Amino acid sequence: MDYMSVVQKEMQLNTEEISELKSFMERLISESQKEGIHFSESRKIAVAAHYISLIRRLKAGEYLPEMDLSAVKSQLDGKIMDIALKSAEPIFSKYNLDVDEREVILIATHIGAAKEEQNKSEINSLEEGKL
Repeated sequence: MDYMSVVQKEMQLNTEEISELKSFMERLISESQKEGIHFSESRKIAVAAHYISLIRRLKAGEYLPEMDLSAVKSQLDGKIMDIALKSAEPIFSKYNLDVDEREVILIATHIGAAKEEQNKSEINSLEEGKL
């Protein structure tokens, strides 16, 4: 089962959410691939679930609690933050809201995790080739 089917089933998505999620994931994956970052199916599920939660919070007028994410942000590559921002901007625009940097940082952590996962996989492949 592909990641969209898993998320759709587990989070009981409506038609509008499916459409918004597809657009977001296409932007996210496209922008990430430009930087050589690829998502595993499990990573796609995680970021898709996060994005659906974001959409639902915005629709309900709810926001993340105040939190200091400066330490997290300082660990993230600027390109990863740019990808997260480009991916998230349209949903904030749709609801006529300013982009919430906390949400962008949390999306960026998913991208960073995908990059780390990919790097570890590449290192393991290299090590296996040497044995």
